[in-house]
Amino acid sequence: MLNSSLNLLVEGSAAEEQLISWIFDAAKIPSNRINIIPMRGRKNIIKFVNNLDQNFSQNYAALVDFDPNKTRDLIAQSNIENKIHLFYAIPDMTAWMFADKETAINYAKTDWERKLIATLPAPEEILGSKRFVKTIFGEKYTQWDFLKSINIDKAMKSTQSLKNFIEGINQLLLKKEETASNMNLKVFAGLVNEVVPADTILWKTSQGQVLTAEQISHEIESGSEIGLQYASDVLRISRDFLKSMAKRRER
Repeated sequence: MLNSSLNLLVEGSAAEEQLISWIFDAAKIPSNRINIIPMRGRKNIIKFVNNLDQNFSQNYAALVDFDPNKTRDLIAQSNIENKIHLFYAIPDMTAWMFADKETAINYAKTDWERKLIATLPAPEEILGSKRFVKTIFGEKYTQWDFLKSINIDKAMKSTQSLKNFIEGINQLLLKKEETASNMNLKVFAGLVNEVVPADTILWKTSQGQVLTAEQISHEIESGSEIGLQYASDVLRISRDFLKSMAKRRER
């Protein structure tokens, strides 16, 4: 059964995992819904995805760097875009650290670095961004934690690849949430089918409509108003029953 979490493959190691986590903090994306998996190289991502069972591929997404100047790319050749959800950081993820230029300037070490940031082009046009990041903010990635406090809306407006990534991740999480919810309804409908004969009169609505177990099962699985109301009533009765049983044991 699918769960509501998403596995995100990234090219780098612990540093990249941490940077993405900070970006998720800024975007208010719940980190407990996403497992960030450092793959230490693009080839490892390709190999992993090619070995994925098709039934589980929808649980995975990948974020890779994309240099527009490379005409022959391993990702394009591997065709893994047809197997998982693929996002690109242009030209690489460290360039996103300049997406909210105002915040970046505030966290620069000296006036010289602040002036340097002001002269930089748009993030997706910065070549050698990692060199700039280390010069301006420090050699260690632990010094780059200001990323979690960037204005994500401003950053997304200035950097299309970041916008695509954040919006895409949110859509995948929403889709998984809906899938998990639908699967729960199927489980509930299946229980009705298992424990009650199909032609049993199971429920009568406030409008006088009479429904059999088979009809209720279909209503629940389709997520209709009647089906959801019935499921809600059964759960409420179950909770009340469990509470009363617990009180009896306490006496």
